[in-house]
Amino acid sequence: MSRAGTGGLPLRFFPFTGEFAEELFGSARDLRQVTVGEDWKFGHDRGGDVALLAEWGAAQGVRVEAVAPVMMEGERISNTRIRQAIRDGNLAAAAAMLGREFSVYGVVAHGRQLGAKIGTPTANIEVGDEQLPPDGVYVVQAEVGGVLRKGVGNLGMRPTVGAERRLLEVHLFDFSGDLYGQEMEVWFGAYLRGEEKFADVEALKVQIGKDLERARGMGK
Repeated sequence: MSRAGTGGLPLRFFPFTGEFAEELFGSARDLRQVTVGEDWKFGHDRGGDVALLAEWGAAQGVRVEAVAPVMMEGERISNTRIRQAIRDGNLAAAAAMLGREFSVYGVVAHGRQLGAKIGTPTANIEVGDEQLPPDGVYVVQAEVGGVLRKGVGNLGMRPTVGAERRLLEVHLFDFSGDLYGQEMEVWFGAYLRGEEKFADVEALKVQIGKDLERARGMGK
C-alpha cells in the first residue's frame, strides 16, 4: 500500500491493513512505543510498512521505532526462527534469541477435574495462539499472584483419558487454592518424558507419581 493520498484518513478507511494497526495499538493499556524490524511489513498482502505504521502511530500517540536485524550464529533472529525453535523443543535456542527464558501466558479455565479425582489437581491454562513446544511432561515454574512456584506441566491430548483438543495442564507443588480465572505465566524447564497412553487411569496415576518425584529432585 502506498502512503500517498492517505490525507490523514482514520484507520477504518484502510480495511485489513488498518484493522491490524487498530488491533496493535489497542493491544496494551497506555501503549507508548512499538518496536519492529526495519523491513517489517504488516496487514493485507503485507501492504503496510514501518513508515506507514509510524504515521498512524503518531496520530495515536504511539512512537514507532525501527531496529536493524539482530544476528545469532550468522543467521538473522526472526519470529519465524524463534517459533520453529520452540516447536522443535529447542528451548535453549529460543531463550538465547528471545533474551529471556521461554514462557507462555494464559488464563486458568475450568476443566474436567480429572487431576483432582486422581489426587493431582491441575490448572488448565488457556494459552490462545501461543507457540507451544512438543507434547510431553515438563518441569515447570508458574507465577501465581506474584509468587513463583515449581511444578509439573503436561502438554498434549491426554490419550489415556481422552481430550478434544490440545491442553496445557499444570500441577503446582505444595499449593492449594482456587485458581480459576487467574492469569498465569508458565516457564518450561526440563523435559521429563513424552506423552503416553497407559492401560488405565491407575497406571497413569502411578506414572504421575514418578513424574512428580523426579521433578521435585530437579532444577527448573
